[in-house]
Amino acid sequence: MIIYSILYNLYCVFLLVSLFFALALCVSSYFEREKIKQELQCSPLIHNNWMGADVLFLFLFYIVANYTVGIVPDYMLRYMERSPVYDKLDVEVIEYAFYLSSNFLFIHLPGIFICLLLAMKYGKKFIYNVPEMRGFFKNVGYGCLCFTRIILIVMFVSYLSVKFLGMAGYEVEPQEILYVFTKSSSLTMSIYIAFIAIIIGPIFEELIFRGVFFQYTLKYTSVPVAIFAISAIFAAIHVHIPSFAPLFVLSCGFCLAYLKSGSIVAPITMHVLFNAINLLALTIVKNIAP
Repeated sequence: MIIYSILYNLYCVFLLVSLFFALALCVSSYFEREKIKQELQCSPLIHNNWMGADVLFLFLFYIVANYTVGIVPDYMLRYMERSPVYDKLDVEVIEYAFYLSSNFLFIHLPGIFICLLLAMKYGKKFIYNVPEMRGFFKNVGYGCLCFTRIILIVMFVSYLSVKFLGMAGYEVEPQEILYVFTKSSSLTMSIYIAFIAIIIGPIFEELIFRGVFFQYTLKYTSVPVAIFAISAIFAAIHVHIPSFAPLFVLSCGFCLAYLKSGSIVAPITMHVLFNAINLLALTIVKNIAP
């Protein structure tokens, strides 16, 4: 119990630091708005060689893979219904375990592999740089800085979203993966969910949405339109109404960090931190709350 109290205090300190960086960002953005606008317009990511056929292929792959992920757990559970131990199992947790496994096998790993193949096809600079270790850690650090700048804004938007939906009579429920994470008593299940959410998920989603779709959209639209469009799609594909607004704001931050740094490492770092902070907060609540 003591360890969770320590984690809670560290979490509060992190939020205070984030508040400082958020305020500093607002002040500096106001005084340097013209410089920032020029930097975004001149970003090397705007000039890329992505082909429409490749983007369409990835889009269709994502749809087919999601469909596969939807039907695989259903067939596996039907098979398990004939098992004599079926009634003794936590069906909801097992169903989501199957969902995560098929998600991992049919979407995340193949998606990462396809993105890397396309990156080699067009040249690594068009999706991400493979920098020297010093450059890699620089982008990781920049991603951490960007995360501290935006996390409080995301949390505030999330709070407003939940309050508004509650006033409108909408029953706000957590995302399935978070629900299973908090309800499951299995350490193995918790570790597996954390691995998917903190490591594999951010890499796949950033390669797809920032590394491919966002870059391709930049070829035909302005920077603000591209950020708005990709962020709206990114928030919508999570299929969770209460999360739409905060995920939209978060995605805008990912896009800006990608444009500013020129490396996919920065938004991946932000995505990893966001998912990790969420799971950490849930773990603290789960173990401290009566």
